[in-house]
Amino acid sequence: MNKIIRIFLVILMLSGAAFANAQKQVAVYVTGDQDDAVKKVLGSKMVSFITKAEGFKAVERTADFLAEIQSEHDYQLSGEVSNEQIKRLGNKYGAQYVAVIDAAELFGEFFVSSRLIDVQTGAIESSYEASGEANNMQALSKLASDVADGLILEPQRKIAEKERAERQRKEAEEQERINRIRAEENNRRAQLRNQAINNLMPAEGININNQFILINRAIPLRCYINSENEVKFDYNIPQGYKIADFNFLDRWCRYFPEGFYLSSNMQPTPVKEAHVEGKWISFKYKTNEGCWHVWGCYAHYSNHSSFDTFRYEGNIITKKEKGQLTIIKQRDFYIAIYRDFFSESEIQAEMNRISKGY
Repeated sequence: MNKIIRIFLVILMLSGAAFANAQKQVAVYVTGDQDDAVKKVLGSKMVSFITKAEGFKAVERTADFLAEIQSEHDYQLSGEVSNEQIKRLGNKYGAQYVAVIDAAELFGEFFVSSRLIDVQTGAIESSYEASGEANNMQALSKLASDVADGLILEPQRKIAEKERAERQRKEAEEQERINRIRAEENNRRAQLRNQAINNLMPAEGININNQFILINRAIPLRCYINSENEVKFDYNIPQGYKIADFNFLDRWCRYFPEGFYLSSNMQPTPVKEAHVEGKWISFKYKTNEGCWHVWGCYAHYSNHSSFDTFRYEGNIITKKEKGQLTIIKQRDFYIAIYRDFFSESEIQAEMNRISKGY
């Protein structure tokens, strides 16, 4: 193998567009002044490497194609055929591409140049160069593998990489579009949700950390005498609301006006003896005349930052007048009310109502 040789004509047959999923057919032949054994090895190795690649197989009429190439007039004179002849023969045998590979032995190693010709246009689709030793079977196999990979498979990988990059670009654009739509929808829904909450919020309601709703005013209690001549409190709490306990009152005292607050359903109780306005009043149990207290009443003053407990404040004094027990003096008592924040079902129902334009 010490002479310049012409070696490897590799024919790549690609299936037509109507058979895009069919395997691509490849025919391989080797020419040159080497003995038949070397050419046979080169040809079989090229076929083996190419057909192992996914989507490729050997063309069925390789021998017929080789015989006709060798019978060409130009080939007989020079050992090669022109691009026009390659186009004609490629079309005849149904090939879309022909890979022409020239190898020369220089300085003890092979230098291989190759080009892939489009049978329809005659244009060179790709080219590849490789060099290496070819003085044994392993080296010859490696060189054949390098040529097949660089000329045929590497362009396929580049196409696949380009398609992958384009696919990723389109996917990124689509994801960006979806994210934009989602963001717009989330923003629209957030605005609708805020509008629904504002609609549901009572006029004097305060939203506390989306945990509960506080009515920002003191609810006065009505003090009256029942049929048993007992002093009682009467109040109405809207459905869903509850009375604030001391911890609640103390924590959120800044929202309440000053006054005396009850933290549960407490009722006035008689006091046997009470010191009121500098004098002692004894309770008359037969007529229920005297001083009544509300135990555990909490007082809030405008100059205080918390509630105070006054167990002996908030007197209620009763006296019998014209045979009727009457309240002649009392302090004003209040309760503070709150409720849990709106449930998701309440908010969603209001959002639906707004959306339907009711």
